[in-house]
Amino acid sequence: MTTTADRPRSLWRRRDFLAYWVGDTVSSLGTQVTFIALPLVALLTLDVTTRELGVLRFAEYLPFLAFTLPFGVWADRRRRRPLMIGAHLVRATLVAIVPLLALFGVVRFPALVTIAFAVGTCTALFEVCWLSYVPSLVPSGRLVEAIGKVATSHSAAEVTGPALGGLLVQHVTAPLALIADAVSYLVAAASLVMVRDREPDPSRHDDAGHNVLAELRAGLGFAFRQPYIRATAFCAAQANFFGILTETVFLQYAVRELRLSPGLLGLVLSAVGAGGILGAACANGIVTRFPVGRVYVIARLISGGGVLLLPMSDGSTSTAVVTCMASFFLWQAALANTNVVNASLRQAMTPEHLRGRMNASVRTLVFGTMPLGGLAGGLLGDLIGLRPALWLGAIGYAASIVPILLSPLPRLRKIPTT
Repeated sequence: MTTTADRPRSLWRRRDFLAYWVGDTVSSLGTQVTFIALPLVALLTLDVTTRELGVLRFAEYLPFLAFTLPFGVWADRRRRRPLMIGAHLVRATLVAIVPLLALFGVVRFPALVTIAFAVGTCTALFEVCWLSYVPSLVPSGRLVEAIGKVATSHSAAEVTGPALGGLLVQHVTAPLALIADAVSYLVAAASLVMVRDREPDPSRHDDAGHNVLAELRAGLGFAFRQPYIRATAFCAAQANFFGILTETVFLQYAVRELRLSPGLLGLVLSAVGAGGILGAACANGIVTRFPVGRVYVIARLISGGGVLLLPMSDGSTSTAVVTCMASFFLWQAALANTNVVNASLRQAMTPEHLRGRMNASVRTLVFGTMPLGGLAGGLLGDLIGLRPALWLGAIGYAASIVPILLSPLPRLRKIPTT
């Protein structure tokens, strides 16, 4: 592991971090293409209902609820880089199946749901691993900067990915657009292979041995006894539930009621990344100049206000596009800032040998609400209508700040360096 003696050295000159960052950026771009292409396969090729679209989103995020905790134990027992490489390779294979099915004219909704679930399983494993892996590539004092750079590249992918995905869907069809994602995972796997430093052997700091339940309890106990980690986890869980609910309804609302073409829909969703770039890029500078807790509360308020703009989108196509883009931009700019603080705070406050299980514990709660949000969005869109469901999702998202206000986090001045 690198030491604080290396601190003056730029992260861009750290070969291993740069290799990881390049691959992660490319795979994030491909993932954003799939974010718009896969539901459009269901909407445009199979003409699914809102409820069926909710089932697809449910399958995509269900693995975070089902498998993240055991994945956290696995990530603490083994080196994380081989697990991440394997996750990339399997995802590349799975995503490539969809255009093959389309080539032979046998795309069916159950197949899409199965593939979404399998890809989500690999993504759940990767998400647990990368947050625990990045701290081993940089000094502890540069952790916020490193996670901020990764988050910025994710946001940059969110700018170009949906727009690229929309254009690919419009010109080569939705199934064939998924080829870009399959290639991106192969590039990411190759980049991780190029990392030179060998990870240290996973160490044993407790008496759990190979008792999975005891190890799970240790990770869960640490995560939810720590007040800052607990507050941010419950806030993010509520935000994710209502955020996915809102996004699921919005995809149907944009296609069916706003009549947006795939290209325009991609343009609207690119505002997600534009806002994310701003929020992630500014995070390190903001938290080093202002009290972390105050910044966090303000960012959550701005993010909630951005979501509340979404149900207001109506009128002419141009007005609707501008309103939706403003909503996604504000929503994601503030959210990206809080995500960098969340990730940095959790890694800084957790011993290395517990990071996999802590991240798994938090992500089980945080991402475990997402499949439920997707399912709820599909059901509510059918039961009460698309616009009322959008309002319900936006209000629920804005209220996610409550766990933060009830915690000591608003009084936190800075993130500890260890």
